[in-house]
Amino acid sequence: VRFDRGGAYATGVTGRLLGGDTTIAVSPTSDLTSLLIEADGMLSASDAVETFEIPIEGRANGVTPYQARLKLPRRKPDAPLDATRSPITVSLTSDLQGVEIDLPYPVGKSAEASADLRMSLAIGDVIDGRVRLAPLVDVVAEFARTDGEPLQFDRATVHLGEGEALRSSAPGLFIDGVIDRLRLGDWLALRQEGSSGFMDLLQSIAVEVDDLYVFGQRVLAVSGTLQRSGDDWLIDVQGPSVAGTIA
Repeated sequence: VRFDRGGAYATGVTGRLLGGDTTIAVSPTSDLTSLLIEADGMLSASDAVETFEIPIEGRANGVTPYQARLKLPRRKPDAPLDATRSPITVSLTSDLQGVEIDLPYPVGKSAEASADLRMSLAIGDVIDGRVRLAPLVDVVAEFARTDGEPLQFDRATVHLGEGEALRSSAPGLFIDGVIDRLRLGDWLALRQEGSSGFMDLLQSIAVEVDDLYVFGQRVLAVSGTLQRSGDDWLIDVQGPSVAGTIA
């Protein structure tokens, strides 16, 4: 590691990060306002799930190559100690080859399959994050701190299909979008299997589906909403061949 007036420099530093071997390089940004740390290596899916508090514990396993960038803003010499600092930013990319995600379509994948993962985080008083699992899933999430407690999950929107997820104005997990097929029972079964995780956080689903399987029935070209009501769900389905509400 080398230091000068511009900052710190290092190349070829090796170590362990996110459960895998990693090579790290350190340098100041070209405008000298931040310290840039670049990592290239292998990550363990289970370690990443735990580190980033992703609510799918036990359902992502394996190791995969990744590249990451961590940008640490520098405080200006003349700035007061209590001045608001720019957030720390983190970006991570991977093809997820080697990782199995044991979740229903469209999120789940085999270890042999690849999926373009792009994640970005802005870390300040809260953590704002976006995760894109191409081509069908986009997630925007926020982690917040209350009463001096560690940062915890607050809210997220999962968008299925083309386009980007919009930030939720309310706490909890919300799913929307347009998708070619959906087996609703597979998702609801996660909670019955004791794999509650994000299902405990889920507040609503509002999707348009070309091919929907629900309660043993196949329905084509429908829009549907699933709304939490205490420990139960209210399901509303509308389409050319079916319309109704299930409580």
